Amino acid sequence: MGASRRNPVRGTLCEMIDTNVPLRVRSVVDSQLAEGERLVRLEQPDPRQYKRKSVRQIRMLGFIFTGMALFVLAWAASRNFVPDPRSPHSLEFIAVGLVLGLSLIFLPSTLMRAAASARGYAITDRRVLSVNGLQVRSIDASALNPRAYPYEDGTPAGDLNLDDERRFDSESTEKDFFIWYALLNARATEASLRNLAQRFPRPVDDC
Repeated sequence: MGASRRNPVRGTLCEMIDTNVPLRVRSVVDSQLAEGERLVRLEQPDPRQYKRKSVRQIRMLGFIFTGMALFVLAWAASRNFVPDPRSPHSLEFIAVGLVLGLSLIFLPSTLMRAAASARGYAITDRRVLSVNGLQVRSIDASALNPRAYPYEDGTPAGDLNLDDERRFDSESTEKDFFIWYALLNARATEASLRNLAQRFPRPVDDC
């Protein structure tokens, strides 16, 4: 992805605006900025890496369905199989299994690319904006406790949790706003978030 890099802002925050972010996502971000608020960092998930664990699991199911369908077809062909007239849908079930398997292999990547293009991860000089389509979550800088989770593939790409102390259950919709997926350089984004958080420290509870 191409990106525009500018001079540091106020000596601590360095601008990195991804110029490939679609206009619809940039418009949503711009509409959220308050008067005088500066956009410091804007990026999106790498569509090739977005939720790649889920994609791999789905594709594995696709390979299983496809393999089973091809195995049954090969077995039928080797025995000159003729469908039983009393069971006319036997070949249809095999065809459905083959189509389902191929769909699970090829469709997830396409769908995830579309989902990734609807996301935007924005850091301003005051807070964080997490965009998912037309939905936006504004997260105060004082609430940040970021931690990057680089992928184990030798690249700087990875996911990032905006608040590593926060836990999400399986039904939580907030996870999609607090977890930033498939960043091109997860450590660099973490550093930018930590710089912002240091400028707006969390309040200390009095005992």
